[in-house]
Amino acid sequence: MNNNCSKLKRITIFLVGISAVSFPFTSSAGWSIIGLDRAIAYPNDINNSGQVVGNADTNDDGYAHAFITGANGVGMTDLGTLGGNQSGATGINDSGQVVGWALTNNGSNHAFLFSGGVMTDLSLLAPVVADGWTELHAQAINDNEQIVGWGWHNGTEQAFLLSFGTSLPIPEPETYIMLLTGLGLLGFMVRRRK
Repeated sequence: MNNNCSKLKRITIFLVGISAVSFPFTSSAGWSIIGLDRAIAYPNDINNSGQVVGNADTNDDGYAHAFITGANGVGMTDLGTLGGNQSGATGINDSGQVVGWALTNNGSNHAFLFSGGVMTDLSLLAPVVADGWTELHAQAINDNEQIVGWGWHNGTEQAFLLSFGTSLPIPEPETYIMLLTGLGLLGFMVRRRK
């Protein structure tokens, strides 16, 4: 292990014990480190703006809640739950949309999407329920709003890809007429040249 890595490790261990303090440290290798607002925080993902998501004891009740920071890891916002006492954020895209898991008031584990200040229960979406999915765990979200994770599908544990509005467009009849007319005209021109 080179000298810079051992310095970084010592600094990280030191910062874990500090609560509600943020300060940058720059090593000779160009690295910088910022302590998040809570000592008991478990980050899971970061986007290109430096927004961090994870779970932390954000309200001092002993239960972890999903959180998001501002750009470059500054500040920490509790995202709440779906009625239960715990939640955790697992993924964030570059638009700041967050996915994760949350307990409901009856103790069930549900996947969520946090977007525009609203937490949506993905496990209760009509297509999810209709297809026989339960106990969804959302792991990541991309910039196309596609969500991956795992859950139970008709009694079997299985991975999923949840996409919003990605059904293929159905061409109008006029499109086919124009296509056939164009092909006919092209065929006529080719035949005429011979």
